[in-house]
Amino acid sequence: MTPRFVRLALLALSLGAGVVRLDANDDNLQFVRDEGQIAVIEHDGSNYNLLTPDGEPNVEARARVIRELIRTHGDFYDFVVVFTNFAFDLGDADAFYQEVRNDVEGIGRPSNLDDGDRFGSPSRLQGVIDMGPIGQYRQEPFSVDPANPRFQATQGTLAHELGHRWLAHVRFKDETGEISTDLLGRNGRHWSTLLSSDASFLYGSAWDPNGDGSFTAAEVRRRYSFLDLYLMGILGADEVPPFTLLRNPEVDPTQLPELGARITAAEETIHIDQIVESEGTRIRDASSSQKNFNLAFVFLKQKDTIASPRDLGDVETIRSAFITTFFSLTLGRAYVDTHLLTVTPHDPTGSPDTGLALDWLLSQQQTDGRWEDHPLTSFRDTSSSKTAATRMPRDTAAWPWKPYQSIRSSVR
Repeated sequence: MTPRFVRLALLALSLGAGVVRLDANDDNLQFVRDEGQIAVIEHDGSNYNLLTPDGEPNVEARARVIRELIRTHGDFYDFVVVFTNFAFDLGDADAFYQEVRNDVEGIGRPSNLDDGDRFGSPSRLQGVIDMGPIGQYRQEPFSVDPANPRFQATQGTLAHELGHRWLAHVRFKDETGEISTDLLGRNGRHWSTLLSSDASFLYGSAWDPNGDGSFTAAEVRRRYSFLDLYLMGILGADEVPPFTLLRNPEVDPTQLPELGARITAAEETIHIDQIVESEGTRIRDASSSQKNFNLAFVFLKQKDTIASPRDLGDVETIRSAFITTFFSLTLGRAYVDTHLLTVTPHDPTGSPDTGLALDWLLSQQQTDGRWEDHPLTSFRDTSSSKTAATRMPRDTAAWPWKPYQSIRSSVR
């Protein structure tokens, strides 16, 4: 979670350096306003379906929305989450993930994937989560009421789609030395229904043995599994226990998980080393992987309609709850910051005043050498602040840093 004052300093730097420019909008979509932490954009009525008429993914429809967001808010976001107030053809999905970038090795995806230019993102954006119409989350099996147990399914859908940034593509080396895809199920992008995945959001189930050669799905779609968290860069390989793949050739591995389902199957134990042997070591691993993510929430309203308070309120409920949800799902090791950075129009030919931004950031350093939004986050805030400062083009030898040792000793 990027500290508040670091976000402001980075914004000051980007404005001064001309990173964000409110150039003319080449698309027909139009940014309307920010409602709290939600950016409202008006759609132009063009085809927004999941697929184009020729059956290809309708990537450009999403790219146009993101270009307008980045034009008005900057390339500060790892992910953009989009809700609409209009229905469109999602096929058999409730939501979906659009991949933009991947530079991670060892997760079963090309590590040189970069479609950022298409989305107007020079360097930051990793993916787009299209959550579909907000109205669908007021109906079963979902809810927009945090007091309703079905609200977990709403949060789970967002967690599922965010998980697709890293999941689920990996193969493993089986006991014969062959590379196997048997962990994978639906579309080759979800876990097999036969994988005992600890009820991963990405399918599989928590398969409990009944003692007679049969297994019952005790839980489905509840959490990120240990394997998920390893692929996401949250856990190290040494923290992933062995897991079970059930074997029954009569069971379709692509079928959706069903709570209470019962099957007869043989057990096969899979170890994380078998995945590493197939896909390679995850780079970066959990010791240095990204764990703080910026998410922007967009409400895409139908042309010539009003973004109603009810719709915006429901999106806000989902947005604000997901901060805690993600922190919990990642065992307190990762954060999402869902604040918008509002950009004020400026003269893009002006000289950058990075000195002013750096001076302000340094003025926030406390006498014992630390920065903090809260005493419990001193170490994280200090690290983030120094990272922000080192991105500013000034001689680091001249910076009046206070001793780092005193920072460490001040953190309890």
